[in-house]
Amino acid sequence: MAIIDGMARRPSAAFFLSLVLCLPAAALRGAPDSQRPTLETLNALFDGARAARPAAAVAPRSDLDSWLGRERGIALQRMLANVSPPGAAPGSVAASPSRSNPDYWFNWKRDAALTMNEIVALYRAATAPAQKQAWFKLLRDYADFARRAQTAPSQSGLGEPKHNMDGSVFTGPWGRPQDDGPAEEASTLIAFARSLLAEGRKDLALKLYGDFASGIKGDLEYVSHHWSQTSFDVWEEVKARHFDTAVAQREALLQGAGLARALGDPRAAAWYESQAGLIAAELGRHWDASKGYLVSAIGRDGGLDYKASGLDSAVILAAIHREPGGDPAFSVTDPRILATAWALKQSFRTGYALNRRADAPGVAIGRYPEDRYFGGNPWVLSTNAFAELHYKAASEYLRRGALTIESASLAFFQDIVADTPLKAPTTVRAGEPLFDRVVAGLREGGDSYLRVVRAHANPDGSLSEQIDKDSGYMTSARDLTWNYASFLSALRARRAVVAALKTASIDAMMRATMGLWAAWLFYWWLAGRSVEKAEKTESLLSRALHLGILACAFLFLFSDQLRVGFMGRRIIPEALFIEAVGLGLTTAGLLLCVWARVHLGRFWSGEVQLKEGHRLIASGPYAFVRHPIYTGFLLAVCGSAVTLGEVRGLLILAATIAAYARKIRLEEELLNSRFGAEYDQYERRTWALLPFVL
Repeated sequence: MAIIDGMARRPSAAFFLSLVLCLPAAALRGAPDSQRPTLETLNALFDGARAARPAAAVAPRSDLDSWLGRERGIALQRMLANVSPPGAAPGSVAASPSRSNPDYWFNWKRDAALTMNEIVALYRAATAPAQKQAWFKLLRDYADFARRAQTAPSQSGLGEPKHNMDGSVFTGPWGRPQDDGPAEEASTLIAFARSLLAEGRKDLALKLYGDFASGIKGDLEYVSHHWSQTSFDVWEEVKARHFDTAVAQREALLQGAGLARALGDPRAAAWYESQAGLIAAELGRHWDASKGYLVSAIGRDGGLDYKASGLDSAVILAAIHREPGGDPAFSVTDPRILATAWALKQSFRTGYALNRRADAPGVAIGRYPEDRYFGGNPWVLSTNAFAELHYKAASEYLRRGALTIESASLAFFQDIVADTPLKAPTTVRAGEPLFDRVVAGLREGGDSYLRVVRAHANPDGSLSEQIDKDSGYMTSARDLTWNYASFLSALRARRAVVAALKTASIDAMMRATMGLWAAWLFYWWLAGRSVEKAEKTESLLSRALHLGILACAFLFLFSDQLRVGFMGRRIIPEALFIEAVGLGLTTAGLLLCVWARVHLGRFWSGEVQLKEGHRLIASGPYAFVRHPIYTGFLLAVCGSAVTLGEVRGLLILAATIAAYARKIRLEEELLNSRFGAEYDQYERRTWALLPFVL
């Protein structure tokens, strides 16, 4: 029985078109359900003609951004090809289409959950109704498949690691149980349920939540009652208490507690939180101070026994799969996580021949140093995970506005900024040069891992499970679904840090703009203390009107509390170059004001007035325009509006122009009355604001 109703079960060719190209809903009507997409069909959607081109044509050594843009389409296409593939049950996720050497034609609970978590992200980001409904269908089918797998009798209950692609239970010998699977599955479905709640679809979220035997609650009940037992790891090789499993379990329980409360199940929420607290207390046991890193497995009671170092990239997977911004313990910025990342990098840097090459674009990352599977090679998903770790750490430091270098993480940071000696403990705050260098180094570090993936990807952009440690060619299972999901996840993290860096730069531009205005206002106040007495001036009401308009303009310009509704809508693209142009215009405008103010001297006034002994000034900028201070002021407001880039900036500029147009008219009437023919002659040889224009 379907958990969520509302769409046909089998995706048609039109469905995939809508999924990727966001066709209007009308284009989907009438497409027969029997049309199942082939790899060739999907290739056509993503310019699959690349597959027939030589490597140089597919992935030229151009800039990384261009390649990432192309590879994203390929990764999305090939990931989707393994979701509900032809001949499989709807909602199943094939680990790989490879059916021999190795046979990965199974639905692994863990792999499926991490893949569908990317679909949740796509669902949240979708704006077009047809596209959103397409992602919804994939998630609904996945939830149905998971429910059927949960309730089917098996050797290890919900800890069963994988199912056949038709949904039947795999009964062959395998490493059982694998208790990270139920936790990852719960986290993905919780994320989907939270999206539904945000849309006001509580009934659908309740269906996903389920009961003690199945659904999200079924997984959470299993996790909360089995977390203390040993199980097999993410690599399915060692039975022990695993760091990554425990982190996944704790994360699922905490997220599940929040969902349970939202759905009216407070007793379950309290239970899940209590068990998450117990897991947190146990996680500290994985830190080995003598080794200087987190040991992945403790208390081994089965499986392989040759992983002596305890180093494992699964620790990094655990950190990046957590919700950002929560408890910093064992997050991407935890010194113990960073220490483990550095130890792994050092081990793989020297352990793989391809990493020792002089032209290596970066360090390819494997599973663990003692790995023997397929000869023990770097893995694409592990390398992607290191990229994501660096991006997420940079984003988190930018969010906090500070970072702390501790003794455990000193080597990691020293590797990031190799030419600057560091010491611990040190707290570095935003605005300090070292902070900027570390954040930039983290972003570049993440890019170096994606350059590794680019260097070793297949000519058509496809990604096999592993990278041969000697030749650098792809090897093992082709089109590993988790590879594509991890690549897309790393790209999301990269986009986030790029956006955060851009925001930080733009914020710096706005702060610089505010600083310029503050300095200008101080000078204006100081210079205004030594002027001649007024002989004739405008009315108090006229002056109040002008100042009122300017005060409102400045409030709207610099107060975020007033960026309400359409006022805060961006109309100028957010780009550092554009912000710099805006800052330059502001600077030029205010300098012009100062230049004109110097030449006007003691005859300046903020009001429309004549001074005692007033004479006509025609030097400096006044030789070309009659109101250079207003020209400069309007130019500065224009520059600030460009830096702001929002609708309110345009309105502020319009209001300021109106205010000064009125003031210019009043001022010229007053000057004409005083200087008569002399002013007429001055008007004929000058411009009001802009030479040759106005």
